[in-house]
Amino acid sequence: MDELWKDMGRTDTPPAADARAVKARVHAALDADPAERKVYMRQKTRFALAAAALAVAVTGSALAVSANLDVLQAFFQGDTSPAQEYMDSTVRSVSDENYTLTVESSVADENTAYLVVTVKALNEESRQFLFSKEFTGMDTFHVGTLNADGTRAEHGISSFGMGELKEARTENSISWYADADLTGPAAFIRIRLDYMGEDKEVRVPLNPAPSVTVEVNASGVGVLDFETTTAGTLTVERVILTPLTCKILTADEPRSRGYETNPRIFFRMADGSIRTQSQMMESTSGSTVENSEHLGQDDITLSSVEHDYRFKAVQDLADIRSVIVFDQEYPLDGSASTPVAHDSALDPVTVPAGTPLTEDAGYPLLVRALTETLGGTCNWDAATGNVTCVYRGVTVVLTAGSTTALVDGQPVTLLQAPAYQNGVMAADWSVFEDAWGLDGFVRRTRDGNDTIWGDWYIIP
Repeated sequence: MDELWKDMGRTDTPPAADARAVKARVHAALDADPAERKVYMRQKTRFALAAAALAVAVTGSALAVSANLDVLQAFFQGDTSPAQEYMDSTVRSVSDENYTLTVESSVADENTAYLVVTVKALNEESRQFLFSKEFTGMDTFHVGTLNADGTRAEHGISSFGMGELKEARTENSISWYADADLTGPAAFIRIRLDYMGEDKEVRVPLNPAPSVTVEVNASGVGVLDFETTTAGTLTVERVILTPLTCKILTADEPRSRGYETNPRIFFRMADGSIRTQSQMMESTSGSTVENSEHLGQDDITLSSVEHDYRFKAVQDLADIRSVIVFDQEYPLDGSASTPVAHDSALDPVTVPAGTPLTEDAGYPLLVRALTETLGGTCNWDAATGNVTCVYRGVTVVLTAGSTTALVDGQPVTLLQAPAYQNGVMAADWSVFEDAWGLDGFVRRTRDGNDTIWGDWYIIP
């Protein structure tokens, strides 16, 4: 956008592309053909969420779908009871001669609305199209927001993402879990199937879960994001928490070659323990840029950026005592902040990458290097060939050549089988990401049109 703006002779600030909307459309396109996701780093996340939902939603057999798919089970791990009171379990449907569109359940806060949506075909021609590749795409569903009187709301939706609940399929229906990022308050979210008339829409009331805002206004060094070579400083202005999501608002954030320095916060729980951002939540969207200042050909400073995250498990906000930002602790009750000792064991680390385990795979991690760099233990059993890794009290057992790992004794399917490379085991990243609550990526730089891949950058 900067280059195009200059070419047009403009001297003012160019409009910002909405990274969240771009990401949502990419997700929708990739989900239309799961094969396209084979090299996407977070493939396991979206389909693991779907599998979790069906543990509750499917009874008897894969075709025996409950009357009301639980949206909280579709998006969140573990106990969802802290948010049950905010979930709308009313089933809402609209039909024409070809399809019935149903919102099975929903839940929302000020940032995001979550839905489970089902489309049922009412005749054979519609059924065949429903299960065709052409049915699901970027424009399958149209969503928007409405005021209480049914007029279009001033604030709308910045992005809409969805993934299929595959095990919930019946002979004539498909269900999806979907999330819509909200740009402001509204009374209803509306959703329409593109293959139905414009008057055939489902309206779902938006009753946001409560939020707590923590004023921070502190500056410090952030963490890297993909091609950013050096973490810069940024100002965390405030943190907004709900039982479902976390929004971190930052200022004076450096961007290099299109990538930001990201914030990183910690959570002090009611029992006194500290949990990291990687353990508690995952990023769900890009950033919204209000203004920017050009510093050079590749670098700009962004004056206001929003970072949106979804908690991995529903939170009871009474269980979170405070947030910790740049070694300063800010209580949720608004009382004065206090300094805390820096824990270097929670700082990001770099770990060597292995050689791809299969032709289509990404770069694996060297298992011993990862575990011991994080401060865990790694042991090789000469008799069985198994490698046992322990970190944060969670045990991961890997076997060369097997796509089944054991996490605290429970089997977990890996995307690729671990293998020995130059005498050390290399394994798929996703098992450690999930089991140990980590975030990370393989660092990369550009040399002209070539990409140079480096070490793994791990955020505990």
